[in-house]
Amino acid sequence: MKKEEVVQLLMKNLKLVIPEFEDETVDTSLSYKDLGVSSLELVEIVAVTSKEMGVKLSPTALASVKTTEDLTQVLMAAKAK
Repeated sequence: MKKEEVVQLLMKNLKLVIPEFEDETVDTSLSYKDLGVSSLELVEIVAVTSKEMGVKLSPTALASVKTTEDLTQVLMAAKAK
């Protein structure tokens, strides 16, 4: 799976979980905190996305995730295993 595909999947799921983002272009370099995404919303986004990608993530893998770009790298690394 290419990086662009993972980002698109994350954006689709972000907009699914948080409908307020549906009509917006989201800056993937902004932190989830700056975007106003709660930790529970982020967990839901990660759960849906990882299931669609067929990967399992450990809680420690998510500890350093602050942005969509960070999460993309974590998901791609998990998919490569």
